Amino acid sequence: MTLRIITALPDSTLVARRLTPIRFVVCAAPLYLERAGIPETPEDLIRHNCLIYTLTSGNDWHFNGPGGKRSVTVSGSYRSNNSLAIRDMLLAGIGLTRTPTFLVGEARRSGALITVLDDYPTEPSTLYAVYPHNRYLSPKVRAFVDFLAERFAPAPWDRGTAVWPDAA
Repeated sequence: MTLRIITALPDSTLVARRLTPIRFVVCAAPLYLERAGIPETPEDLIRHNCLIYTLTSGNDWHFNGPGGKRSVTVSGSYRSNNSLAIRDMLLAGIGLTRTPTFLVGEARRSGALITVLDDYPTEPSTLYAVYPHNRYLSPKVRAFVDFLAERFAPAPWDRGTAVWPDAA
């Protein structure tokens, strides 16, 4: 069994149990925004140092909002497949990024990070528990998946008032 955060499940022989929606925000440290300015539209991101998390959409960030859906190809000085490393770079004022709310909830509450482009929500994803269809799911794993489904069922945990357990 594995946990996957993805926008859409590809066709496969895997069984996927939907656990909860995952929301994303674009955010940066106040210091970065003072130096670089605040983007007003997704297209403004072209002029910003965007920190790229390589395990999601990479350089193509997708938005909804006034005028419908739009995609922007961003670039920046830092790329990583480690979301905590990206968060550390954010907090250091190196750039801005598109990130799940559960990774930056505490930093947003404290004012260490500020969201931008709030009128242009990014494409949401979903957290799934995924496992092979033809494989027996042990009682321990089934209990764990049930626990996760119950824990995240109401989905207010990512609204900036709570964060993923033990995440800052």
